[in-house]
Amino acid sequence: MKYVALAIFFLGCSVGLAAQAPEDEIIIEMTGDTDKSAPRKHPLWDYSATQLAKQWRNKTREQLLYTMPIVSDKDRIITSPKTEYALVEYTNGNDFRKFLFKAETPQTFITVAATTADVLAINKKYKVNIGLTQIAFENFYAHKAVPQQKDILEEDEVFYELAYSDINTSRPEKNWFLFKNRKLVQTFYTQKQRDEFVEQRKQALLQKQAQQQAAQQATPPADTEQQNTPIKALLYGGTAYDQAYMPRVVNPNQKLMSGNTTSTR
Repeated sequence: MKYVALAIFFLGCSVGLAAQAPEDEIIIEMTGDTDKSAPRKHPLWDYSATQLAKQWRNKTREQLLYTMPIVSDKDRIITSPKTEYALVEYTNGNDFRKFLFKAETPQTFITVAATTADVLAINKKYKVNIGLTQIAFENFYAHKAVPQQKDILEEDEVFYELAYSDINTSRPEKNWFLFKNRKLVQTFYTQKQRDEFVEQRKQALLQKQAQQQAAQQATPPADTEQQNTPIKALLYGGTAYDQAYMPRVVNPNQKLMSGNTTSTR
């Protein structure tokens, strides 16, 4: 009887615990940060031209294109007076990175530009134009670049003079930069190059003005023919048709009536 009582006691305890279990269940909820932070920009924009040159030394254009997780904005061939180069460009707002490679296979890395000064240095050393916007030039050389020769320029052109220096040009030298449609189109590294350009523009302007003046002189005024055409009017007499449709002279000069003028019959 004693053992039966104990069995009933333990059975009642287990039933009670089973009934309480759902109430005492511990629920753990996994929640994360609901605020999504802005994606971090690619580290490419954190590196200077010097740092990128060390990373890509002896590597190829193909390796750059496959390794970089962002798509290039431009990938093209550019030419110098003696050879060709492959240029790969990445842009991010006002930032840019321009990678220059040999054009022939395996298109190995040569150099890279990360600033306006880098672009101008590459242009000068390799005798190329890897591209530069007018706004990037003006922002970088604010108060240093001086506008020139506005009288010989077209409406969409700007011509700057700059005391230029770089790692290969230790002493500042006067250089001149021509922008058209807000892009660098030509650079002049000597006074002779600059003077030849200015003289060509002046001659072209004089020729244009001479052509315009000759065209104006060759074209008669629009009303010359009308001025030379005699106007007929009925003085007196005339047929019934003339009297009905021809203009009539009002208060005619008596000299006209008594002179050589004859009436219309």
